[in-house]
Amino acid sequence: MARIDELLEQYKNELPEIDSFQDDWDWSYQAGLSIKMGRLDAAELLLKQLIVSRPMHHEGYEGLAGIYLQMGNPDAVPLIRRANELAKAYVEKKALEPKALDEIEKKMAEIEAEFKQGQ
Repeated sequence: MARIDELLEQYKNELPEIDSFQDDWDWSYQAGLSIKMGRLDAAELLLKQLIVSRPMHHEGYEGLAGIYLQMGNPDAVPLIRRANELAKAYVEKKALEPKALDEIEKKMAEIEAEFKQGQ
């Protein structure tokens, strides 16, 4: 399992054409559609792009963690932990509803339990 800073650096290297804070929230929407169609590979790429462009927002990390859970990739753990950390900061700033943080925390418990069993 990689550390979150290693994953972010890896994604930046994979996607050098993506600028930090590039304004493209359509990636999140397209990733959701890709997941519904069973195209996890396409959703994975879109969410990596979102993470590289918005590294301080929880949505990309949370989405990619969910995909990695389905794929059996233990990198889901540091991704969901980062999503949780960022979401907490948004709740503190009153920029995110606490209910959304609750959902991330539930997903984090599920992911951590899944990969703890696999060790």
